[in-house]
Amino acid sequence: MKFSDEVREYDGDTLWLSPSEDFVDLTQYIYESIVLSLPYQRVHPDGECDPDMLGRFRIVSEQEFETIENETQQREREASGSGQWTEQLSAIKQQMEQEEKTRNIKLIIDNTKWHILNTKSRQPAATSVELTTKQSFPRS
Repeated sequence: MKFSDEVREYDGDTLWLSPSEDFVDLTQYIYESIVLSLPYQRVHPDGECDPDMLGRFRIVSEQEFETIENETQQREREASGSGQWTEQLSAIKQQMEQEEKTRNIKLIIDNTKWHILNTKSRQPAATSVELTTKQSFPRS
């Protein structure tokens, strides 16, 4: 820390203060010092892994995932009785997806029509200028 009558910014090494300052807020500097002193990755010695945590991080294969998914769907069907609600919800979901696709297609068509109309509205002006130019200077 150094004192100066000129206003200077902190350059990473020296914090400049005015002699008239009676309070210095060091919270940000202390926080940065603590955060930068922590290791980027916390590592423990080999063989000290918590088996419960290792089980949580285990990656599931595609086959295991499908098995779990099928078991879950089976439980849901059994819980819902005859599976009637699952079928109805699936049908509603498919209907909503189809409606969304239709809505998106309509938006694309509307945007294309707008673009075509705007492009056509500009073309006749250019064509008429070309025609008048050709007419005003006949070839001999």
